Parts: sequence; C-alpha cells; structure tokens
Amino acid sequence: MNDVIYIQSLHRPFNQNLNTVKWVCKFVSSLDNEIIRSEFYLDFYRYIFKFLNNEYCNIVINHHGLPSKESLSKVFNHLNGLPKDKFRSVVQASLKNRETILDKNIYTTYKASSYYINLAKDKFKLLREDYQLSNQGEKLLKFKSNAFILAGFKS
Repeated sequence: MNDVIYIQSLHRPFNQNLNTVKWVCKFVSSLDNEIIRSEFYLDFYRYIFKFLNNEYCNIVINHHGLPSKESLSKVFNHLNGLPKDKFRSVVQASLKNRETILDKNIYTTYKASSYYINLAKDKFKLLREDYQLSNQGEKLLKFKSNAFILAGFKS
C-alpha cells in the first residue's frame, strides 16, 4: 500500500482536492490587475464567503478544508450587502475581539480564506509577490475541471 504524501505545513495530502487555490486565482483574474495589496485579504474574504454561500451551502456533504455550512450561513447573513467600508470595519472588529459566536465564525471563515491565499501564493507559487498571477496560476485557470488534485498539476 502506498503512503499518503504530505507537503510540509500544508495540512492535506496530495490527493485532496485543491479547488481553493483555483478560487484565489479566479479572484485575482477578476481584478484586471487592479490589486491593492493592503486590501487583498479582506477583498478576497468578501469574494469567497459569497462564492461559498452560493456554491456550497446547498450541497449536502461537507468538504475537507472549507468552513462549515452553518458558519458560512451566519457570516453571509450578517455581512452580505454591507458597503465596503462597513464590511471592513465589522470584519476587523470581529477579528480583533472574537467575543461573540458570530465574531468567532467570522474569524474562522476569515482564517480559512487567508489560508487559501497563503496556499496559492506561498506554497504553490500561483501568485507573485505583487499578488498577480504567476505563469503557474495562469495555467491553472485554463484547466476545465473545478476538481483537480496536486498529482495532476505539473509544470
């Protein structure tokens, strides 16, 4: 029997779906080179919690590496529709305080979205230092499948 291969600090095996890094690349691609580095993590968080609410909250199974549907629903219901400035202040206050259950849900979902960015940028080099897509990130976006594994992604 083959041993499962892990990447140091990755928290998942090679055969685990890595859709999250593709979502980061899609987000970057949607920005049309208008990336503000200081706002990148919060902007991606706003993008991903809406995306996950629309795409995954109606699916019966939970996916490894994604926040729970319950957390996503609570966060979505609380933050959806807020103007950008209000969204930022609410999220930043929740990240700082973590007093209520909602604050903790915001914190855990934000932490997950940050992990997706770090995975794409630092571990797989799909983003450059300026948060633009690398050649590998551009290649990844050309894959037709939304479900891929690292073993199938070669340079």
